[in-house]
Amino acid sequence: MKKLLLLLVAILTSMNLVKAQCDLNFEYVNTGSNMTAFFTPPAASAIHAELGDGTIGSFYTDADGSFICAASAAFNGAQIQLAVMADDSTSPDKDGFSSGESINWFYQTADGSIFSISPSPNDNFTINGISFIQSASVSVIDCGGDDTTSEDECPPLDFNFLNTGSNMTLFVTSGALLSDLGNGTVGVYFTDDNGDQICGGSASYTGGQVQIAANGNDATTTEKDGFSAGEAIVWKFEANDGSQYNLTPTPQDGFSLNATSFVVGMSYEVISCAVDVEGCTDELYIEYNSNASIDDGSCLTLIVEGCTDEFADNYNSNANVDDGSCFTSIPGCTDATACNYDSTANTDDGSCYNNDLGCGCDSPAAADGYDCNGNCLVDTDGDGVCDEFEIV
Repeated sequence: MKKLLLLLVAILTSMNLVKAQCDLNFEYVNTGSNMTAFFTPPAASAIHAELGDGTIGSFYTDADGSFICAASAAFNGAQIQLAVMADDSTSPDKDGFSSGESINWFYQTADGSIFSISPSPNDNFTINGISFIQSASVSVIDCGGDDTTSEDECPPLDFNFLNTGSNMTLFVTSGALLSDLGNGTVGVYFTDDNGDQICGGSASYTGGQVQIAANGNDATTTEKDGFSAGEAIVWKFEANDGSQYNLTPTPQDGFSLNATSFVVGMSYEVISCAVDVEGCTDELYIEYNSNASIDDGSCLTLIVEGCTDEFADNYNSNANVDDGSCFTSIPGCTDATACNYDSTANTDDGSCYNNDLGCGCDSPAAADGYDCNGNCLVDTDGDGVCDEFEIV
């Protein structure tokens, strides 16, 4: 029951988060104290190259979980400086950033589309501090509309976890270990009583070191809600563009309560969510299924190509795939110069003949004899050349 409740809370939170991101208001209140965020030319240029002119803003989260603007400005691609407002402690309501709070950056293009900005460095709020943002990446926020998700795309990973009060520290010692994957979220997963993988701790990655508190199982509850002693830790990563990876850290320590694992190496492989289709995967068999990804042993009949028309001259009783070679003979004279040439014949039957009995002309240049209609070739002008027919 507790797990179901947590799942419902996570779903509702996710739905509200997307709705909040799609209903952003870039107006803000000047509370009198702030932090300076400076988007340097490389960062500003990168954002503008992808999104064009628009409005950029920083947002904190209020008590209801809504995003509230604390700074915004029109943006045209030039370097830009924003005064990110702090919470006014003299008022009861939260109207700005608290010390150490994460800054959420959003961008609205001229056509109203909303994008999330991931700056680097991604500094937390510090009153009177200055953040020099050197680079930034952009990810679109899906606010509904046509579903263009590919069947091969994976549903988002669930990085929500329960703080059970006891944990193990997992420390990725260098941000370079994950730099190939881009900014995103790292999560570690245990296996629950139903055999499902459940998140036991997560942390965002923005290019630097990462520290994750992997929560241990709470022995005071009946359900498994964290890692057991010695349990294998499953590592996963989801980039801001939605790409997902299985991670293999070095060393790959099992769970040990209150211990610290210093990760000094990391390899990864892409997670594919393409639906597996069982069938015959061998192209040499009749049963071959081009959509199959898992061979189920259904390849039974080997392909034999040949003529499968039993009325054809070259019929092959062993063939099960017609190769277009079927041939039916039509006997006749196939010599086009013969008197009895048959244009429909494809098999010469030896019947070809010419009327070459010799008739009137004896010059080597002449075509002595009868034509195919029985007319005699004659020399009409006495030059020794047969040049006309004479019906005989």
